[in-house]
Amino acid sequence: MKNNSILNQLIYRFWGTEDKTFLKPLKDSLFLAILFFFFSSAYIIVSDIIAANCSDSIYEMKIAEQVKGLIFLSILTLIMFIISYKYLKKIKINENQLLNYKKIIIAKEREAIAGLMASSIAHDINNLMTVILFTLNILTDNDNVSTKEKKLISDSLEASNKLLTLTKTLSLTGKQKYSSHFQLFNIGKIINDIVNITHSIKKTRDCRITIKQLDEIEALVKPQLISRSVTNLILNAADATENKGIIEISLVAQKTGFCIEVSDNGHGIQDINKEKIFEPFYTSKNDGSGLGMLSVQACVTDHNGTISIGKSSLGGAIFKLFIPYKQDTAGQN
Repeated sequence: MKNNSILNQLIYRFWGTEDKTFLKPLKDSLFLAILFFFFSSAYIIVSDIIAANCSDSIYEMKIAEQVKGLIFLSILTLIMFIISYKYLKKIKINENQLLNYKKIIIAKEREAIAGLMASSIAHDINNLMTVILFTLNILTDNDNVSTKEKKLISDSLEASNKLLTLTKTLSLTGKQKYSSHFQLFNIGKIINDIVNITHSIKKTRDCRITIKQLDEIEALVKPQLISRSVTNLILNAADATENKGIIEISLVAQKTGFCIEVSDNGHGIQDINKEKIFEPFYTSKNDGSGLGMLSVQACVTDHNGTISIGKSSLGGAIFKLFIPYKQDTAGQN
């Protein structure tokens, strides 16, 4: 384990990455380089012997050397073509997959935000309608109200109840847009998949993203909401570090649930803004929508969890998402 850690540190210092998946192409490249060296050496030695034995003059030796060089160059060109075609084709396939994933993520994010906003608006309207209906019911029981006024109040009650039904429908539709079904899922796999994807995103490509702790946890969750929330937290951390800082992610098992922590070495969050960041459309970025943290809040609420913001040991902010185990899932960590 210690040797692997030292190797990873050396690779990071030289190549600028700690991604373990980088080790495979590094080994492949080293293998091909060694293979090429031995092939070239063997070709030079054998071809020199053949050229010396077949040449009776300096002119014939010169011709043999030229033929030998052209053959070597042709073989090398063919090998380079095959290798480059193979890897460029693989890069193209991966690029197309990433573009498709990006389109799917954007589409899902828009649906989720639209559903979240619909539910939020419907919730606020329901609260206001409760006050209005309460007031109208009091006026209905008032003996000082004339028959004509009671008719107007009755019409207002009927219209208010219809509006309340519509807002409940809107709230239900909105929840269906941003919610998914609870599934027994490996939380560590969700975190690993997100980190692998973020290595290919422009905003986080130059960040040093590492998984500090990853406990084995299986729990009933809504994986799409968890994935979207952690992704938003990582993107926010990248913004806080000007897209080139350190981001650490931890998955910690606890008795009653699990905690996902995302910390960075950015400028942190002032106490006065810790509540504001969860408000719709609040953003400190010029190109921000102000909806990313709202979706994080929605995820936590949907799982009956909590979210807290503190000072990271890296110097920036740390977000802690605590998700309690649903019934019958405690002990599956």
